Amino acid sequence: MINSSLSRDSIEQELRDIWGKLLGVEVGRDDNFFDLGGDSLKVVEVVIEARKRGVNFRSSAVFRNPTPALLAASLTP
Repeated sequence: MINSSLSRDSIEQELRDIWGKLLGVEVGRDDNFFDLGGDSLKVVEVVIEARKRGVNFRSSAVFRNPTPALLAASLTP
């Protein structure tokens, strides 16, 4: 369940911040998590950090939507 007060743009920015923090790189909206050095263990860390910020999804969502833009779009109506 997504915090209803978060817009697609704010979710995308949260994801970019989380990915950047965990991967140690600057992340653009269309950057692929795995091309940036992410792996299955980092996906779990992303999910945990996102939940702390009110953005809830399963790790499989990152594999299906590996960019911040795609993942944010998949999480919002």
